[in-house]
Amino acid sequence: MHVITRMIRGGAQENTLSTVERFSEKPVYEVFLVSGPSPGSEGSLEDRLPGLSAQFVRIPELGRELSPWKDSVALTRLAFLFRRYRPDIIHTHSSKAGILGRLAARLAGIPAVVHTIHGLPFHPWEKPWRNRIFDWSERWCARRTDVLVVVAEAMQEQALQRGVGQPAQYRLVYSGMDWEPFRQATREDAVRFRRRFDLFDADLVLGKVARLFPLKGHEHLLRIFPGLRRRHPGLKLLCVGDGPLRPQLERQARELGVAEAVRWTGSIPPEEIPSALLACSAVAHVSLREGLARVLPQAVFLGKPVAGFAVDGFPEFLAHTGAGVAVPPGREIELAEALSGMLGKVAQGWGPSPSARSWVEREFSLDTMVNKLDLIYHKALRRSA
Repeated sequence: MHVITRMIRGGAQENTLSTVERFSEKPVYEVFLVSGPSPGSEGSLEDRLPGLSAQFVRIPELGRELSPWKDSVALTRLAFLFRRYRPDIIHTHSSKAGILGRLAARLAGIPAVVHTIHGLPFHPWEKPWRNRIFDWSERWCARRTDVLVVVAEAMQEQALQRGVGQPAQYRLVYSGMDWEPFRQATREDAVRFRRRFDLFDADLVLGKVARLFPLKGHEHLLRIFPGLRRRHPGLKLLCVGDGPLRPQLERQARELGVAEAVRWTGSIPPEEIPSALLACSAVAHVSLREGLARVLPQAVFLGKPVAGFAVDGFPEFLAHTGAGVAVPPGREIELAEALSGMLGKVAQGWGPSPSARSWVEREFSLDTMVNKLDLIYHKALRRSA
C-alpha cells in the first residue's frame, strides 16, 4: 500500500503514481494507492486512476495542512484500512502521509515499512514551531521505519544532520520516468507549442516548469527578468504550471513592465511536458526547496541546460552532468549573471553533453527505479521475517 497526501500534478505524485503503475504490472504484487483529496489549481493526476490495475482508496481527512482533528481521524482510518487488508509492505510518501501512515502501520503491525523523502518538511523558510513539530515527528517515525528512500543524496545528508534515522537505513533511488514520450518529441511539436503561446521560432525562451506555489522561486526570476531582457533583447519567459500564486505573479510581471514577454501556460497534462521543454532554449530552476526536481533530468535529456539556486539535490545533479550552473539560494544578482552567461552560450549552440543525457536516461529510468524498489521491498520483508 502506497500512502500519499494528495494526487496533484507534482514531482512526488508523479513518482508515486509511476511506481504504483509499474508494480501493478508485476504478478507477485497486489498494489493499493491511498490518498487524500486533490484540490487546487495545480491540476490533478486523478484522471489516470481509472486505468490503474491497483486499487485506489481515498481518505477525505488526509490533508496537507496540520489539523489535529482531521489528522487523528485520518490516522484511525489508515490503521483500520491496514488491519483490514493486512498488506506486507506500507510505502509512504511526503511528510504528512509519512508521519500518519508510518504510525498507523506500526499500530496495525505491518511487517515492513518504507518511506520516501521527496523533500524534507523542515527548512529555513518554515515557521520555527512547525519545524520543531516536523523535527520531532520525523525522528520518531524514522525509528519505526525499515528503509528510508531518498531521491537525492542531499536529502540523506540533511535528514541525518537533524537526527532523522541512521545511515544504514537510507537508500538512494532517483525518481524514475518514462523516457519514450521524450524520445518521440520532435521539433515540430516544439514549434506547435510555441505558437500556442505566441512564441516565434527565432525567440530565445527561458523556461520555468513548476507549480505557481510558495518557495518555487518565480518571484526571484521575475525580478531579474527585466535585466536579462536588456542583455538579451527579445528574450521570453515561459512559465509552465499553475497554482494559487498566479494572480500575484502576473501582477508582479505587470509592475515590472515585462508582462508582454511572459507566457503563462496554466496547468498542462504530463504528456505535453516534452513539447514544452523542447520549446525552451534553457531552463531555470529557482526553487528554494526541492528534493531533486524531475524537470532537471527531463531538460537535460532534451538537450536543454539548467541554471538556478544550489539547493537540495541540484548541486549533485550538476556534478554528475555538468549541464548548467548553480548559485547560492536567494542571490538574485548572481542568478542573473549565471542565467545571462548560460543564455549567451545557448545562442552559440552550447548544451548538455551526450554523456550527460546517457547518465540521466539510465539513472532516472522507470526500470532502474522499480528494480531498486523491488530489491528494497524484498530485503525489508526478509529482515522482518
